[in-house]
Amino acid sequence: MNSTIFKSWFVEQLLPNLPPHSTIVTDNASIHSVQLEKAPSTVTRKADIIMWLKKQNIPHSPSQNREELLYIVKSNKPQRKSYELDTIASSLGHNVVRLPLIIITIIL
Repeated sequence: MNSTIFKSWFVEQLLPNLPPHSTIVTDNASIHSVQLEKAPSTVTRKADIIMWLKKQNIPHSPSQNREELLYIVKSNKPQRKSYELDTIASSLGHNVVRLPLIIITIIL
């Protein structure tokens, strides 16, 4: 299973068969959580960071080094992530609820 196959199933099989205004509960598995406009990270190439900043209309200078550009990204990164499947479901009148990540530690 990958995100492309899951998205296809979600759009073609699940959504058409839901009653209007349904709530879809999902976890945060990577196949369920493809982000729209994902902000650059420390592994992103400088050219891609600049492209993201331009697309977001965020002032910057191409002469700035990678670390300075990443600081600008961090200062302007959206507070809330937007997910591809959530947006699709919402456009059809449905709501997606994501379960929080729970980490359980067992001490023996």
